[in-house]
Amino acid sequence: MRRPPVAFTIAITIATLAGATQPRAIAQENTLALTLLAQNFAIAPNGVVHLEYELSGTMPDATPVVTSPAPATTVAVAAPPGDTTPATTLPVVGSEFTVLVTALDPITLRSEVSEVLAGDVRAAIDSAEYDLDDLLGAEQNGNTPARRPLIVDVQTSTSGEVGSELALPRAGLYPVAVEIRQGRRRLTRHVTFIERLATPDSGVLPRSTLNLSIVAAISDPGPEPNTLDVVESNARITELAQLGEIVAAPLTVSVPPVAMAALDDDPQLAARLRAALGGDEVLALPASRLDPSSAVAINQVDAFTRELREGEDALRRALPSTAIRRVAWLTTTPLSARGASMLRDLGVQLVVVPFDLYLASESNLSAAIRADLTDPTLLVAGELSDGGELAISVIDPINELLTTDRNDEATPAEVAVHLFAELMAMRVQLGPDARSFTLATPGLGIPDPDVLAVVEGFVTEHPDVAFQTLSFVPGSTSPFLINGDRVRVTFPPSAGPDLSSRVHEIDLVSLHLAHVASMLPSDDSRPERWRTELEGLLSTGIDDATVATRLGRIERDLQTIEGAIQPPKPFTFTLAGGGNTITLRIGNTSTTDLRVGVRVSGPSRLAFPEPDTEWLLTAGAITDVTIPIEARSNGTSEVVVEVHTPSGEVIGEPIMLKARVNALSGLGQLLTGAALLVLATWWFSHFRRKRRQRHRAPSRNGHPSTGASSSARPGPIAASTSGSPDRASANGDDVSPDAAVASLEQHEG
Repeated sequence: MRRPPVAFTIAITIATLAGATQPRAIAQENTLALTLLAQNFAIAPNGVVHLEYELSGTMPDATPVVTSPAPATTVAVAAPPGDTTPATTLPVVGSEFTVLVTALDPITLRSEVSEVLAGDVRAAIDSAEYDLDDLLGAEQNGNTPARRPLIVDVQTSTSGEVGSELALPRAGLYPVAVEIRQGRRRLTRHVTFIERLATPDSGVLPRSTLNLSIVAAISDPGPEPNTLDVVESNARITELAQLGEIVAAPLTVSVPPVAMAALDDDPQLAARLRAALGGDEVLALPASRLDPSSAVAINQVDAFTRELREGEDALRRALPSTAIRRVAWLTTTPLSARGASMLRDLGVQLVVVPFDLYLASESNLSAAIRADLTDPTLLVAGELSDGGELAISVIDPINELLTTDRNDEATPAEVAVHLFAELMAMRVQLGPDARSFTLATPGLGIPDPDVLAVVEGFVTEHPDVAFQTLSFVPGSTSPFLINGDRVRVTFPPSAGPDLSSRVHEIDLVSLHLAHVASMLPSDDSRPERWRTELEGLLSTGIDDATVATRLGRIERDLQTIEGAIQPPKPFTFTLAGGGNTITLRIGNTSTTDLRVGVRVSGPSRLAFPEPDTEWLLTAGAITDVTIPIEARSNGTSEVVVEVHTPSGEVIGEPIMLKARVNALSGLGQLLTGAALLVLATWWFSHFRRKRRQRHRAPSRNGHPSTGASSSARPGPIAASTSGSPDRASANGDDVSPDAAVASLEQHEG
């Protein structure tokens, strides 16, 4: 049996049973188990493999190798996890119980990692064996069943010439089996992995650094989370803070702004999260959840951009020491071509998708080929609608190991070894390209911090692996090529919830809101509150039924304001001529002063100097609205009165008024007076003409009258045959009295 060299770290605790003269043989079924607690992974040439286990279960009876009474050396063994059986103290005598460490053939394919863990038999390269009692640690204190750590430090050698060393002749990924044996009988076995690094002169080609990005995300509870949503969200934020506290590596985090807003009521948790994420990066998200594919489909790019900008501002206020970046977009649902183009235009360079979503997309390769050949350490090209590209990082299914609700009982160290071994196998199997790997759960949640803490230890020791945030990936990762052709994925033409019907209804209510808002005072806060609520209803985090309920409530509020306007009752009025006014009495039954417009119209015989005026209606009162009106001709007409918002929307039905116009009675009086004046003028003219005729008539002696001027020039005298005066004199100055009377009668009528 090989003895460990002095360089080994050996933890030994021996418990001596006082007064025991010989060991007791207890017949128990063997349920011994080795549980890995910690180890190193990257082993330098001729380095030491350090493995820490917990030994649990029961051991078989030991066969004594001494006959004289002597204190017995015993081992206290704990029950396996979940087993309530008390710990059993069994004797370990001489060298009957040993620990055998075996290096198996190195693996060259990723698939071999799972095969080895599943029990695949591989050839052994070299072994080293040690006494169990030399490697057991002290029993742990406390009231729990005794636990015995088993610590194994194995010196390795590149030559394999020293019997006490474990030969690892070349660089590679080695399975290592650790067994507890009783003689030649194997009691339990555990398999782990290590990587023996290459020496500078080994001739192994150097590989580029594999960058690992840890991604954690919290789902968006929607724009208006209820109490249960807040509790759930705060629980996830607590887990996120724990991740940042346990893992020192840089994190890329996706936290919805609404979840951060809920932390206003928990300043202690908010401060804890800020401290945990200091120096990390947070991905920008819309303030209110809005699917990019749905937004672009209804031409709401501006709305999405506004929400994204507001979300950035909210995250920056909540996490002032953390960088807020748009570099990546995480999604578990399909992304349309137009949606991807919009994200690219807004600064997104990388889309991170689960493996299943990647396989379901259209590609230049079949899904079957992609399932077998996809390399998650390289970037796929996503083709956009405008001919451009957007890089895609695929979450490998092995990341299922990072979920916290695994159904296995593996320790964080065992899970981390499995995960890291697959990553190193990919580096062995694949070419020396610039590679990156996203460490994120398939559902884009919060990965197990305990597993990542172990992985972080492995990365710290490995010279060719490093942690980077997602913002580093697009410019440092090679494209995925098969036979020289780049693997491409076509985004679907449409994706996300259909919001076309919803946005139409929102637009109608928004238009109505704009009209009603023009009625309200400038300091009224309701319009802004309604606008904010309407903008939030575009969120894909709200279902259609809730949207319909909210729209109905807002519409009722708007109708209530308009319904407070009491229009005037129809009435009949008479215009006597000249300038006139009519008074309309309009009521306001609300508690707020409201501004309205009053528009009047009618036939052409009526004129309205101010056809459309604006009035402030006092709350809870009736306001007299005076409208100027002019009559152009007589008759009966209808006047239409419309009460409308200042923005032009008519409130209620038009009011019909009846106008009786007697506008021409004043004109008849004027014409009658003129006719009388004409008649008087005619009589005066007639009197003068008769007088002239008498002066010009010959005397009985045949001579003219001496009353006429000697200078008067005689002229002809026209006389009616009926003895009436002429209707028109020779010079046109005389008017017939009959004509004057006729004109008077006409205008009086």
